[in-house]
Amino acid sequence: MRHKLYLQIYLVFFIGILLFSTIIAVAAWKQIASSERSSSFITGMTALVSKALPEDASTAETQDTIKQLATGFKVQLSLYSNNQQHLT
Repeated sequence: MRHKLYLQIYLVFFIGILLFSTIIAVAAWKQIASSERSSSFITGMTALVSKALPEDASTAETQDTIKQLATGFKVQLSLYSNNQQHLT
């Protein structure tokens, strides 16, 4: 049976598009999964920080607590007041 050149070219082109589509889908899937993990981390960190900081603490105590949490989790933390003023 003779192989037609145009069929071979079509097959290679089709396989290339299929492979490219698969790579794009995997990259998108990983990006979505990492953003969900990031979102749940931020939610958990918010709950932890709000429990760790008493409302009647002084500014120095609050700054120390924020620094300890940031060092322990190896993240950067900032605290803002209700009127969006940067506290720590």
